[in-house]
Amino acid sequence: MSKLLYKVNNLTKIFGKDQNCVTALKSVDLEIFEGDFIAITGLSGSGKTTFLNILAGLIPATDGQVLLDNENILNWNDKQLSDYRNLSLGYVMQNFGLINTLNVLNNVLLPIKKNKRKYKNIAIEKLSILKIDSKTKALPYQLSGGQKQRVAIARALINNPKVIFADEPTGALDSENSQNIIDILKQINDNGTTIILVTHEESIARQCKKIIKFHDGKIVDIKIM
Repeated sequence: MSKLLYKVNNLTKIFGKDQNCVTALKSVDLEIFEGDFIAITGLSGSGKTTFLNILAGLIPATDGQVLLDNENILNWNDKQLSDYRNLSLGYVMQNFGLINTLNVLNNVLLPIKKNKRKYKNIAIEKLSILKIDSKTKALPYQLSGGQKQRVAIARALINNPKVIFADEPTGALDSENSQNIIDILKQINDNGTTIILVTHEESIARQCKKIIKFHDGKIVDIKIM
């Protein structure tokens, strides 16, 4: 049986205060295992991106636990969270998140804080695997949407993370490029990396190993594919 990676207990997130508050997550419980390839689905405002961002250490929770190796990441300080984001996970965004003034190679090296030169060959290797190594000197505006997302995935892989979080990674792409990106993520998952992906596209979700559906801040269905 696969090793437990995250154990989520009573996870709650409230935005705002008093009469203006919105409860985005309501006492969510979930176990995520190493090697999972999870699609998180649900209508806009259902809590799926909020859930993803809390697990990625990007926003705090209001209550609950997110246990990683029996440590609650919700109790970590800024340095611990920064190290976690830089060393243990990769994050892929719908809008790619590339820096327009940096070329492809330097965008991939963004998570590296020290000794960037040491990681140059690793970055080129990741770009080569993703078939975008011919564009190392190109700026983002010179790339297609599919190429930009490949660069974003290479950046997410630079530290060989345990887990990749992907928020609508195909949302800005046409159907052909969307399938190409999912095929790449499948290959990454086959090599042992856990992937947690938010999507509103049923055709994408069906290609994952597990589908978790959110509604009104709660998990209402889990399907094993």
